[in-house]
Amino acid sequence: MAMSVNAFIVALLVTCPTLAVKKGRPWDLTLRGKEECKGGLESLKWRICKRDPKTKVQDEGMFYSLPRSSSTWNNEDCILATVPGTVFRSLLENGTFEGIDNDNIYYADNLAKVPDINATGRDFYTFWYVSTARIRLSPECGHPGSSHVRLRLRSVSYSLTVYINGEEKTDVMQPSFSQEGMFRRFEFPIPLSSNPNSRTITANFALLTRPPPHPGAAGPKGGQGGDHEIAKNAAMMQCTAGWDWIQATPDRNTGLWDEVSVVAASPSISVTDPLVTTLSIDPSTQTGIVQVSFFARNLAMELISGKIRVNLTCPNPKSREINPPISLSLSVTLKPLESGDVTSGNVTLRKIGFWYPHTMGQPTLCRGSARFEADKSTEIIPEFVAPASKWEFGVRMVSSYIDPELGGRVFQVNGNRTFIKGGNWIVTDQLLRYSTDYDRYYNEVLMHKKMGLNLIRVWGGGIAERPEFYKACNRLGVMVMQEFWMTGDNNGRWAGSYDWPLNHTIYLAAAKDTILMHRQHPSLMIWCAGNELHPSRLSPSEDIRIGLRDLVQTLDPARFFILSSMGNYTDYDTEYALAPKDGPYGYLPQEEFWKINPGLIFWNGTRADKLRIAFQPELGSVSTPTIESLVRFMPPDDLNQFPLGGNMSEANAIWNFHKYIPYNGMILNYSTPTTIEGYAYRAQLAQYQQYKLLYEGFTERMWSRYSAVIFWKSQSPWPAFRGAFYDWYLAQTGGYFGVKSASYSPQHPLRIQLNPNSRSITVINTSPMGRENLFAKIMAYELTEPGSALIPASQLTFGPFNIDPDESVRGIGSVHDTQGKVLLWRLELVQGGQILASNEYWQSSWSAPQDYRPLGILRNRDPEAELDLGFRGCCTLPSAEWKVVTVSVKNSPKGKSNASFAAFGVRLELHHNPNHKFNPTPNPNPDLNPNPNIDTRVLPSYASDG
Repeated sequence: MAMSVNAFIVALLVTCPTLAVKKGRPWDLTLRGKEECKGGLESLKWRICKRDPKTKVQDEGMFYSLPRSSSTWNNEDCILATVPGTVFRSLLENGTFEGIDNDNIYYADNLAKVPDINATGRDFYTFWYVSTARIRLSPECGHPGSSHVRLRLRSVSYSLTVYINGEEKTDVMQPSFSQEGMFRRFEFPIPLSSNPNSRTITANFALLTRPPPHPGAAGPKGGQGGDHEIAKNAAMMQCTAGWDWIQATPDRNTGLWDEVSVVAASPSISVTDPLVTTLSIDPSTQTGIVQVSFFARNLAMELISGKIRVNLTCPNPKSREINPPISLSLSVTLKPLESGDVTSGNVTLRKIGFWYPHTMGQPTLCRGSARFEADKSTEIIPEFVAPASKWEFGVRMVSSYIDPELGGRVFQVNGNRTFIKGGNWIVTDQLLRYSTDYDRYYNEVLMHKKMGLNLIRVWGGGIAERPEFYKACNRLGVMVMQEFWMTGDNNGRWAGSYDWPLNHTIYLAAAKDTILMHRQHPSLMIWCAGNELHPSRLSPSEDIRIGLRDLVQTLDPARFFILSSMGNYTDYDTEYALAPKDGPYGYLPQEEFWKINPGLIFWNGTRADKLRIAFQPELGSVSTPTIESLVRFMPPDDLNQFPLGGNMSEANAIWNFHKYIPYNGMILNYSTPTTIEGYAYRAQLAQYQQYKLLYEGFTERMWSRYSAVIFWKSQSPWPAFRGAFYDWYLAQTGGYFGVKSASYSPQHPLRIQLNPNSRSITVINTSPMGRENLFAKIMAYELTEPGSALIPASQLTFGPFNIDPDESVRGIGSVHDTQGKVLLWRLELVQGGQILASNEYWQSSWSAPQDYRPLGILRNRDPEAELDLGFRGCCTLPSAEWKVVTVSVKNSPKGKSNASFAAFGVRLELHHNPNHKFNPTPNPNPDLNPNPNIDTRVLPSYASDG
């Protein structure tokens, strides 16, 4: 989003989807051993069959898991299902709810028209997942006499009963625990073929999934976890019962929502979950010393011994070649049914690159592979040797300390302190339809990176994110703060009980499995027990508090762990929580962001500007999607009733259903809109300025007051009006471009910015190198009457001055009064004639209120500026993952004067149809076609300029 245009060239990067072509084959699934003998079951023909509460589970399980003719399934109790996918998703796809389907579930208030589990009871959403797979083992995966074939579930919700070929099966990894909890992995043995020489197995699956025993009541307005009963469940996504920014999910995400696969593995030992722990690094010699660990389980009733053969390879950053592999061997001896970590001695890796967050350097990744080989004396191990498992890891060290000046925690990566600019994350989709979609995760994380954000906080009322998410963060250099599944809203602080969840054993089992699954990822920086927990003696409860600490210390000892994101300012303990207070949540006047703790007040209404909050885990505000996205989820009649005032009561039912919060009159500062298009345009400008100034205000006091700021929220799991820099359709809002304009990177480590309160100029250096003989050049342009011509108003130069590494220089100079006019400011940081950094603002006054009506008038009339678009062609990058469309944009001035006419708030969109002109006309048949227009945008796309 460019503030004004003269001429620039922009490249749009567009994701190129790849299509998987199914070919005829004699087997549904062939297990091959390129990496791991594993195959996904998403291509099978799955059905969900409604559980009959009058029939015994055993009888149903045997019936559905024994071979039947296809005619058996032609009844009203079984419908086609998507796997991975929840029960609710499959019901939507089969048209169960009249007029509501998988494509329009978020339109208007359709979610409220679907029966909620609190009204229907749990039986309504209790279903069997049924399918048959013919499985063939390739030679490298052994045969049924030498390996076990198992059904692997990476997660399921909420509880599970499994029948295969007429037999009930028990999880082989944790057989002593009940099969429940939303964030646990399970493996179930598949019976062998009756022919001992056969390499083929037929498996008839019947998996009964049940909703959580405490689904909770969502309530008419959502609320923080509804009636809070949802927190009684162990390891559960609490916001599935609704929050003040989302409606409840009717089935509470019941079903096989995550990856389902079949694996061939040793029947006696499991070696999984690698961890490479960095003990020390030496950047001067590009050397790192690490230890390698694996979690090993003896599944047999006999002693097992053997070796884990490991290869580690890392790229050489100077030669850009891969170093020769480092080989090592870890000895393993396990008693019957024993499990635990097996760890190597110290391993030295030379001539390597380190993993950095993208704001500090390159996120260099190494590769590891491992395979287990049994000792010959261990007779219990058959001849089968599993193919090598492979993973990515990064060499990096994360540390932290309490800064006495800031009164809070500062994090360091590889010995250098890093200022955290982050966003709070819930989940990609509230119906969990993208749980295994790496491309979706990659694009969402990439948008965080392009905004200059270097950390994503996975909030404690959401989920334990999936490996695809972490893979994207690893590769893009975005750090992660992963919270476990507790909130102060439901676990005792403000509501609910400190004793919840009720089953602490399952909760800790899920936490253990989550730690093991994600500990290999270099992007994971922080484990946190929960969101806004307090007080420390009660929340979490003692056994969970001790259990979580012990699990992290045992399984992931180098990772930072803390109990709460926020404590309480009355008894703040830096070892218990990252912050003493968080918030606020709502649109703030722009002058607030240059005050300490912007907009934050105590319970009695007094300002909290004396409170030291170094690490701010969340503060939030408004979010309005662009007009093209609005018409996809808002009916035309409701869209045209757009609210303008500062009260939520002014919004109608559909706006409030999608969690509207007001702009406090800021829309009117750009002149009163008469159409929804005009409203949406002004909302983009307001968001741009709100979030640009928010991040600049915190950056202004980097290290003098703050060490971290994390916005609430940077993304949204459904189309809504609260807190998101891009919408659920992956279209960027004005907020995205505002945050991006406030960013820095290793390639652009210097910033020049304007403090609107003091009218002074600040230069910020985020690099380890100082600069000398710098000049600040300030240019102002005036929008003349009737608000369409742009003419130079003034030019100022300040300097020379110097700046030290990782420091700021404030008060370099100040700009003049606007005299009530709308001025467009351009700031440039210059050294030897070279522009090192630039920035742009618009301002009508240095004190509230702002009057930006000329900018709104620009939108209301036919623009006198004409933009010439020059198409430079399309090409595919070498990775074949992106296409680049290069376009030149030029503002061709028209008119009688010599003035340049402003083209303000310009953004480019890429559409499938080049003749498309967006025209949100009312839809005469909204019940038949809820989308008034066909959305031809290519989403997501990324512009290289602005």
